[in-house]
Amino acid sequence: MASEIVNGIAGGIGALLLGIFAIYAGAKRYSFVQKTRNTPTSKIASAAVGLVELCGKPAPLDEGAGSKGFISPVSKQKCIYYTVRAGFREPIRNRYVPIYSSGSHTAFPRFYLQDESGKVLIDPNGAQLDIPPDHHLRGYISGRGLFGVPRQKLDQRALDFIRTLEPGVQMSFDLAKYFEVFVIETYITEDDQIYVMGEAVPKEGAPSPIGSENLIVKKGKSMFISDSGERKAVEGLMGEVYAFFMLGILFCGLGIYGLAKAFFLLA
Repeated sequence: MASEIVNGIAGGIGALLLGIFAIYAGAKRYSFVQKTRNTPTSKIASAAVGLVELCGKPAPLDEGAGSKGFISPVSKQKCIYYTVRAGFREPIRNRYVPIYSSGSHTAFPRFYLQDESGKVLIDPNGAQLDIPPDHHLRGYISGRGLFGVPRQKLDQRALDFIRTLEPGVQMSFDLAKYFEVFVIETYITEDDQIYVMGEAVPKEGAPSPIGSENLIVKKGKSMFISDSGERKAVEGLMGEVYAFFMLGILFCGLGIYGLAKAFFLLA
């Protein structure tokens, strides 16, 4: 009985503290959302230290990783970033099974964002991305499904891409040749107009914190890169707010229940 009471009190206090922390984190995130809503999208040349919202076209760096951009492996588009996901649909459970996932060196390298007023360096490490797929190719590698039933053949670009993969991965696709295969490619080209929200800080060794050429935009409390503007960023952040509040309420409820039960046994 005594150990049950002690465990109930300890568990209740722990759950209550977790709940309070989650609600506090949700409140802080909500405050950040309100600050985001009140921060106007500015011209790059007028960017200053602090939270910024910018819109422009990306460009690769003059040197270093990603300085020459990349070529997307499926559609052969010149880009500054890409990802490819591929797999097949399992017909019995009607679910998609991933086989391959990769991107531009598995990272999003730094790049410039530029508009008619100037350019600024972007470090997208840790950013939340909202870039819809550019190509969603589906079909059958053999052109036939189970039992030899004729099916739509997979796009030639996807077939050519699969042939460039490592032998082990190619073998996995060969085993799935009678199932519907999907290849999804997403990329950002230099012609795309994108929205970036993040924290502008002075570059290391910059002579002054004034001027976009002396700044780098990176993740502070949050960072968002999208081709859909501020609305998508706010929607994503509000989803996190709701999640924190729901978890906070749940843990607080569990904590109060645990403490009440323990004190009831104590009485």
